Amino acid sequence: MLTFARQPQRRNVRWLLHLSLLLRQATLARAC
Repeated sequence: MLTFARQPQRRNVRWLLHLSLLLRQATLARAC
């Protein structure tokens, strides 16, 4: 149960980090 609950959390963290990077690129593109 614990390992099964940990896997999706790690995937969510990676997805959130990737999404945050995309948002940063979008904001930088708008600034330019």
